[in-house]
Amino acid sequence: MKKAEEIGKIGTTCRGIGPAYCDKYERSGIRVQDFIRPRFEEIARNNIEHKNVIFKAFGYPELNADEIINEYKEYAKILAPYVVDTVVLLHNSINENKKLLCEGAQATLLDIDFGSYPFVTSSNPSIGGICTGSGLSPRDIGEVYGVIKAYSSRVGAGPYITEENNEIGDRIRELGHEYGTTTKRPRRCGWLDLVSLKYAVMVNGITGIAINHVDTIGKLDKIKLCVAYNHNGKVTTDFSTTPEYLQNSTPVYEEFERKFRRY
Repeated sequence: MKKAEEIGKIGTTCRGIGPAYCDKYERSGIRVQDFIRPRFEEIARNNIEHKNVIFKAFGYPELNADEIINEYKEYAKILAPYVVDTVVLLHNSINENKKLLCEGAQATLLDIDFGSYPFVTSSNPSIGGICTGSGLSPRDIGEVYGVIKAYSSRVGAGPYITEENNEIGDRIRELGHEYGTTTKRPRRCGWLDLVSLKYAVMVNGITGIAINHVDTIGKLDKIKLCVAYNHNGKVTTDFSTTPEYLQNSTPVYEEFERKFRRY
């Protein structure tokens, strides 16, 4: 039931990321430090018993706790030698003047707090996720680079101002090989949106931008760039994740023709 709801309403990958975060905030999640220690069996059994109550209520097959625990105990033996306190490890590295590179996944508009809620992921792909995900402090962050495409894409449902649900979008998808990494679903494609990019720069404190797929978009004869929104008749460069704001906004484009020869 939950899986069907997610596919229809939000468009998640349905790989258990949301339920895992639910466990975390319910204080029933299994952490790596628990996984490699004897208390894993107790925690896992309690967790599975709780899940089975839910599965039974919705008519799903129940999980076999013994099978799962025995299987994952073997994985724990393999992983245990590689587990360290990463917070201490990272801060020791900083104290030794080593350079650290943190890479985020997904995008600002999929951020659970600052994205186009509820069409978001379960974590913070924005800059705050660096601190909460690593244990580094804000003062440890130096340069912040935003990685973007020369067009925009989105997998799953949610507002998308510059989407081209037509031949142009199909053309961009094929040129850029825009299919979901996990699900292989075709991504929704459209023009680069500078209004949402400005929002991402503001939220993340971006100090530099790396633009990918310039060669992809360069294969088109004409290129559009969203430079503003028309919101209820008013042209603005302000972005908001408020659903009503996005529903009543349309893109304002500047159009460019290709000026170079294609080889």
